[in-house]
Amino acid sequence: MNLTKQFFKYVSQNIFGLLGTSCYILADTYFISQAAGTDGVTLLNLCLPIYNFIFAIGAMVGLGAATRYAILRAQGDERCQRYFSNAIFCACALSVPFLLAGIFAPGSLLRLMGGDAEIVALGVPYARIFLMFTPFFMCNYIVSAFVRNDGDPSLVMVATLSSSLFNVVFDYIFMFPMGLGLAGAALATAVSPIISISICSRHFFQKDNTVQFVRQLPSAKLLGQSCQLGISGFVGELSSAVTTTVFNFLLLRLAGNVGVAAYGVVANFALVATAIFNGVAQGAQPLISQCYGKNEMAGAKKLLLLGCGTALALAAVLMVWSVLGGTGSASSSSMEYSTVVHYFESLQVTQFSLDLNTGVITMNLKEGGKNNLPFVHWASFRLLPVLLEAGVRVWFQPPPFAHTKLLAVDGYYCQIGSANLDARSMRLNFELNMEIFDPEFHTAMALHMDMTIARSREVTLKDLQERLLILKLRDAACWLFSPYL
Repeated sequence: MNLTKQFFKYVSQNIFGLLGTSCYILADTYFISQAAGTDGVTLLNLCLPIYNFIFAIGAMVGLGAATRYAILRAQGDERCQRYFSNAIFCACALSVPFLLAGIFAPGSLLRLMGGDAEIVALGVPYARIFLMFTPFFMCNYIVSAFVRNDGDPSLVMVATLSSSLFNVVFDYIFMFPMGLGLAGAALATAVSPIISISICSRHFFQKDNTVQFVRQLPSAKLLGQSCQLGISGFVGELSSAVTTTVFNFLLLRLAGNVGVAAYGVVANFALVATAIFNGVAQGAQPLISQCYGKNEMAGAKKLLLLGCGTALALAAVLMVWSVLGGTGSASSSSMEYSTVVHYFESLQVTQFSLDLNTGVITMNLKEGGKNNLPFVHWASFRLLPVLLEAGVRVWFQPPPFAHTKLLAVDGYYCQIGSANLDARSMRLNFELNMEIFDPEFHTAMALHMDMTIARSREVTLKDLQERLLILKLRDAACWLFSPYL
């Protein structure tokens, strides 16, 4: 098989395997939300950085040791056999602090991650169980990496998908029919790496296996050599842990547990994209290591170009999907208007009514046709389809731009002021709003709204769909920074 075909075989199978892992995380999030609501999703997101840190150590030791093994094996050096057993021993030793934290201080760890008293009480069983299975999480990384580097990526894919399927199925069984709740979710997640290790271990009994388990004392030197090559995997996982932790603390301060839960859903969907790019990197690694070990630099450069090209192509596909199809996914979720409107700092609520018979909310929004901050205006386009599909009507008013907000309800109540419907205005900025309870004033304001709407342009889904792709990409890029605008 030529190098290009090998590359796509390894990469595609690794992507499928990691996508399975990311999908079970989404399923885990769904089941936990059904069992424990917002607090359950908040707990999961507070635990996510701990998972990331465990995986970071496993990736550094496992991928680094497997890379050393592949290079030395390609060079015919028998010292390659020392790395597998050393990696297993060292991973077990490095997991001891996590084991102790799980046994003696899971509550303290959750408080350290930002959990309040309710989250800690809810999460102690969950944290205790998954922390006590830390050696299996780390060893799964190592076994998978060595089997993949020994020429059997198909078995690794089967093992990863099987463990993910086990996790999804037994998440449900443990949590609901057996009534274990969050402890059941943790148990299903904790057992899944054991399933993966068991399936991957079949490789060690096959004739073409070259990996050997050598009886030896753990070597700090071999560990250092492994970590030297596995540091990139460590940094990748650790960066996710740091980012999630920082966002968790910011959102806890701005919006409490609900904010963290909402971010947790988004972060878990982001894991799908991360899995794709990790699949490209981990799939190409065994082949690059072999070429490097054989001093075939032309082959290594070819693989590098194939990897970069594949990653860029997949990134372009994801970007286009997020712009053209992402809003459809968002609109089908259980977002409330309050979690959507806060992205539109220039939107004004002009009409708001609730039909008590049907429970249907009708809302009209008015936005300045020319915003004084163009990047805010561009960001607002990104979520307009969500509102329009939900039945909200939106108008672009002509200049001059009006920054004041006006809300009129039920022919009696009005609110006028500077505050936006977002956490930034409600908790950080200095704002001033006035509430007026007066039917005559409401009539005057309603007339003002109708006159403004009469000279404004209504925005439709068709208008948004017909916009140029380059404009949609620009809007999506600005929307990424909407929490800071």
